[in-house]
Amino acid sequence: MLLILQSNGENMKFLRFILKLLCVILVAGLITTAVFFRKNGVNTISVEKNNIRAEAVSADISDKKYKKIAESGYLQLYFDEKTTAIMVKETSGNKKWYAMPKGTESAIAEMVVKSENGTHYLNSQSNSVNFDSFTSEIYDDGVKIRYVLADDEATAKKEKFSENDVAFAVSVDFKLKDGNFLVDASYENLTKNKNCAVTSFAVLPYFGSFKEAEKGDFLLIPDGCGAAVHPFYEEGENTYQCAVYGDDISIHGNKSARAMMGAFGMKKGENAYAAIINSSAEFAKIKAVSSKDGYSRVYADFAFDYTNEKDGKLSIYNNKNTSFSICYKFLSRGSATYSDIASACREQYIRNGTLSVSSIVSAEDVPMTLELTGAYKEKRWSVKSDEFTTFSQAEDIIKRVKAKGINNLSVRYTGIFLNNSTEINPLLGGKKGFKSLADYADSQNVKLYAGVDVLTFNSAFSKYDFLTARGMNKFPFMVGIENSLFLQNNANFRTLKKANRFIDSVIKSADKYKINGFAVNDAGRLLSSDFSHSGAKRAEYKDGIVSQLSALARSGNIMVDAGNIYTVMGSSAISNVPMKISYKETDAYVKVPFVQEVLHGMTILSSNPLNTAENSLEAELQCIEYGLCPTFSVVYTKPDGSQLDVEFDSVANDIVSKYNAISQALNSLESERITNHQKIKDGVYCTTYSNSARVYINYNDSEVTVNGVTIPKKGYIRIG
Repeated sequence: MLLILQSNGENMKFLRFILKLLCVILVAGLITTAVFFRKNGVNTISVEKNNIRAEAVSADISDKKYKKIAESGYLQLYFDEKTTAIMVKETSGNKKWYAMPKGTESAIAEMVVKSENGTHYLNSQSNSVNFDSFTSEIYDDGVKIRYVLADDEATAKKEKFSENDVAFAVSVDFKLKDGNFLVDASYENLTKNKNCAVTSFAVLPYFGSFKEAEKGDFLLIPDGCGAAVHPFYEEGENTYQCAVYGDDISIHGNKSARAMMGAFGMKKGENAYAAIINSSAEFAKIKAVSSKDGYSRVYADFAFDYTNEKDGKLSIYNNKNTSFSICYKFLSRGSATYSDIASACREQYIRNGTLSVSSIVSAEDVPMTLELTGAYKEKRWSVKSDEFTTFSQAEDIIKRVKAKGINNLSVRYTGIFLNNSTEINPLLGGKKGFKSLADYADSQNVKLYAGVDVLTFNSAFSKYDFLTARGMNKFPFMVGIENSLFLQNNANFRTLKKANRFIDSVIKSADKYKINGFAVNDAGRLLSSDFSHSGAKRAEYKDGIVSQLSALARSGNIMVDAGNIYTVMGSSAISNVPMKISYKETDAYVKVPFVQEVLHGMTILSSNPLNTAENSLEAELQCIEYGLCPTFSVVYTKPDGSQLDVEFDSVANDIVSKYNAISQALNSLESERITNHQKIKDGVYCTTYSNSARVYINYNDSEVTVNGVTIPKKGYIRIG
């Protein structure tokens, strides 16, 4: 064989080529393996089933033991130096808010730590005060406390810790400032043991907790649009929780109830408070424990360490950030509704720079959003996509909508770019067709938003694409995507570096195609970490996206989908503002427009598509009740087999009818604050605005008369 090859020059050249190719593939494989499997700071350990818990200490503190240490406005801060218990007193009305109510096994701080030995339940009272392993320092505005928490007294009082110890220092700072109660907290792993994971860290988990709930008392959490938890109606004890900005999808996927802001509140009797997480909200879950006869409470629980447990193995990433800040604002008598709590949250978000101080200006007509879908490719390896609305067809739809008297129109046009690029899809009409559409929209004062996915993309290699963001297991992860046509797909998540580069290309496409508006489809509802070698953890990813969206806003208007609150600043509209809650609605768990009350008047808030709702009429009424501008999802050619009413020709008249009804109810109100929302009677609600306008909504099948006002069945009436 060798002789034959030597006598044949062509064969020899071919052999050399094959050998070189094999060498290149081998080297590339080695490099890929080295990069892919290099350490990313994640440790994996086996965890025993032990639950390690010290004997609980019951709070039994009389008011005589408290010492007044600070005062600001109508608030006074009291402290018990022996137990470290605190109490905030409102001088107007003499209302006292206890951190450790009498008779409870409560604590100032609680931690759950997982190690090789099992799960350790530590708290400031049982695992520090009880061991006399704490210090406190009172100053002009408040008090600083440092607890050393450990499983036993001997460990807590050590001067030097071994790697096998489980010991943490928790620092808390309570102070009064500008009439508010501020809480700053952090912890430090004293043993530097990377095989310890803090899966829960809460300060003031019992603050304001109350027993024997009365009718009208509630806990407020930001589940979806918002939920008021009424312990008076609770059967037994229930715990509700929602993850701020949703779960970290790199670890858990989308499993928990999602909150688009880190804020919560409580009403007891005639008093209430609002709590706003000023920093580290992305690590928090808001929890409400509700009981008619037991202690009801609401608080923020933080998990700074990234953990994932599977088959008895715990993967751990110890986060460098272990601190948070919360501001509590107290509402006096007569100002203790969930609307007042929302208003207090709004004020604090403006103060900490999350929201703009300015409001939008009302237009002559109520804004309407029309969602159009251009092309959609379900199969990753397929070259051809399905075209639902071309540029010329989109122009035709806009002309016909305008001809029906709808003047304040925004168009969110998704699926106009080629897959994973910012190049206009030639099958929809190419650059020339898009220019014609954009010119027409501009001439008619129609806001045209080009839909873009900045965090997610479709890879032909699916989850085997090594260039995407990675989870704790070092492998790429997928995220479920659902568009307005309910077409399902799984997408890859970009690394922050790739997301930044993609947004740079989006900005360049604005110049190339003369695009003056973008609808960001994913950055307002998804947030993740990236455990690749050059990745970014959840907080870094959030900060990076905020920075990039600011740059994108300078190239044109931005519409953000679903609207995690850090994406609101600089956006001209939020689409698909939550209208639902995750838990089943009962007398004990009631849907309320908490999110809408915080944001209304700051930017245009648009509903979910009304024509694809399960009950279109009820969705229309809820749109009116929550003060949302209407949205409709349409295409020129309906997808094969679709049961949705989305083909424009078949729904055009219904769109006009619904828009006219909503327009009459909400005309000139988009710039106003919602000052009150209340249930009048079963199926009847009233929303009040800052200009004193009131809108009554009746979901019942018969007309209802309230205070001399008759509201038609399945209808509304506006006064003012």
